[in-house]
Amino acid sequence: MAATTTEDSTIQLDGTDPPADDASGDAAKAKDYLLAKRALTAVNFFVETNRLEPYAAVYLVDKMGWPKVDFGIVSLVMNVAMVVFQTPAGDLLDKTKRGKKIITTAAILVAAFTTVMVVWTSNFWAILFGKTVEGICSTIFLPALMS
Repeated sequence: MAATTTEDSTIQLDGTDPPADDASGDAAKAKDYLLAKRALTAVNFFVETNRLEPYAAVYLVDKMGWPKVDFGIVSLVMNVAMVVFQTPAGDLLDKTKRGKKIITTAAILVAAFTTVMVVWTSNFWAILFGKTVEGICSTIFLPALMS
């Protein structure tokens, strides 16, 4: 089944774009859907830890002379933080009604900042702290954007 239909819209389950029906005014909805999908993809690219983490690892190990074990520790702590805070983050988002956009925006900004912080510092403890915060924020932003 390629789509699930609700009263208001069609949700595509296979990653394809929804059909636009100009006669019923669904063209505007389809355009908004595509814009939202592109915006979410852009945010996901720049904030998603799994996409930029290998670049940070190569930069820190090859250019900054970090031992591979140190970046492994940073990666481990970040991923453990993601696992530990996934459920509390979901609970927070489920209980929050008004502040969801503020929480999402803050999490995106913090995670984006900590993703590129390796350019500004190569201090182990600063990067360990920043990547831990990035892991926590990355558990917040995507579920908040999707809800």
